[in-house]
Amino acid sequence: MTPRAALVTLLLAAWSAPSVAQALHPGSGAQSVEVGAGSNASGSQSTALGNGAQATGSHSTATGQGSHATGSNSTATGQDATASGASSTATGQGSQATGSNSTATGQDATASGESSTATGQGSQATGSNSTATGQDATASGESSTATGQGSQATGNNSTATGQDATASGTSSTATGQGSQATGSNSTATGQDATASGESSTAMGQGSQATGSNSTATGQDANASGESSTATGQGSQATGSNSMATGQDAIASGESSTAMGQGSQATGSNSTATGQDAIASGESSTAAGQGSQATGSNSTATGQDATASGTSSTATGQGAQATGDNSTAAGQNAAASGESSTATGQGSQAAGSNSTANGAGAAATGHQSTALGAGAQAAGSQGVASGWNANASGTQGVAIGGNASAQGNQSIALGANASATGDHSIALGAGSQATGSNSVALGQGSIADRDNSVSVGSDGGERNVTNVANGWHDTDAVNFRQLREVARYAYSGIAAATALAMIPDVDAGKTFSIGVGTGGYLGYQAVAVGASARLGQNLKVRVGAGISAASTTWGAGASYSW
Repeated sequence: MTPRAALVTLLLAAWSAPSVAQALHPGSGAQSVEVGAGSNASGSQSTALGNGAQATGSHSTATGQGSHATGSNSTATGQDATASGASSTATGQGSQATGSNSTATGQDATASGESSTATGQGSQATGSNSTATGQDATASGESSTATGQGSQATGNNSTATGQDATASGTSSTATGQGSQATGSNSTATGQDATASGESSTAMGQGSQATGSNSTATGQDANASGESSTATGQGSQATGSNSMATGQDAIASGESSTAMGQGSQATGSNSTATGQDAIASGESSTAAGQGSQATGSNSTATGQDATASGTSSTATGQGAQATGDNSTAAGQNAAASGESSTATGQGSQAAGSNSTANGAGAAATGHQSTALGAGAQAAGSQGVASGWNANASGTQGVAIGGNASAQGNQSIALGANASATGDHSIALGAGSQATGSNSVALGQGSIADRDNSVSVGSDGGERNVTNVANGWHDTDAVNFRQLREVARYAYSGIAAATALAMIPDVDAGKTFSIGVGTGGYLGYQAVAVGASARLGQNLKVRVGAGISAASTTWGAGASYSW
């Protein structure tokens, strides 16, 4: 037996009661029943129960004072309830089910859309196939669903879940108290979450995804850039195609990425990774806590590393690359000169095109190079290589531990070698060239006079070997040449001695011939001479000395009176 037939049977059974007989009577519709003053059951097989109840649709049922069931197969239950749509159901005071196959349940609930459902006081389901559940819930979009007090699903295929949730975009979803999904295909999840961009997603209390295809995840996260992603409490991705991950992370540059608490990627195509990392330069990268890459195309890697120069690179804790095209690698390394390179803990490259390599190395001169721990190249185009090597002179070169080239265009080569004079050269450990244009050759050699060459020192003399014969006036003479000179000189002395030994012509004689011999330092000679008295007052003399090295001759004359 159908519910309606059971109701009719119950009413007929009670027909004999005097009070009921006065109120219950057949309606004007075929097989219809009316109960209540002013009730009207004009639809076939309709039932009207209650004062002023109206059941005008076929197979309709109106129950309650002033209820109206005008649609076929409709049911209106409650004071002033109205079911006007075919196969509609209105339950509750003032409820209205006007759409076909619609259901309105609750005081003043309204289901006007086809196959719509409104459940809750003041709820409204006006879109076809829509569902509104909760006090004052509204589902006006086609196939929309609103669940929760004051929720609103106005977009087609939209879903709003939670008190005052709003889903106005097509195929949008809002979940959470006060959440809003206004963009098409958008999703807002969390209290006061907002997804206004097309295909955007906001998840978390107060999160906002306003850019198209954007995603905001976390309390107060904000993704306003197109295709942007913000993940973490207070994170912000405002640049198009940007990504901010971490509490208070900010990615405002186009195609930028910020990862880490408080990280900031403000330059286009920039990347900041690490707590409080900052990448503000275009195409810059900052990786490490507190790192900063502010120059375009710059890279800072390491805690508190800074790369502010264009195309600069800083790697290591506290490293700083401030010059354009500069590179600083190592803890607290600093490259401030243009195109400079500092490698090693505490190294410094301040000169343009300078290079410092080693812990504490410093290249401050233009185009200078310092290689080794503590090496210092302060002079322009200077080179210092070795532990604590120092090239302070212009174009000076110091190579070796503690070597020093302080003179301009000076060279110091060897441990503790020192070239302090301009254009001086010190070669050898501990050698010193203090005079201008001086050269000190060998360990411990000292050249302290200008334009001098020293191969030793006072008390530390040394031989110079394998010296070729000198030919020009300014050539050096070797010992072989000196011995040859001595041979001629000593032979000449012996020959002169031999000449001196020839006796003179005796008094009263006219002509004499004599011989002599002599020797000097191992060299011997013989001499032949003649003397003649040509007058009382005139005398002449000739002779020749012969030795193994040479021949010596001589002639003389005297006049006396």
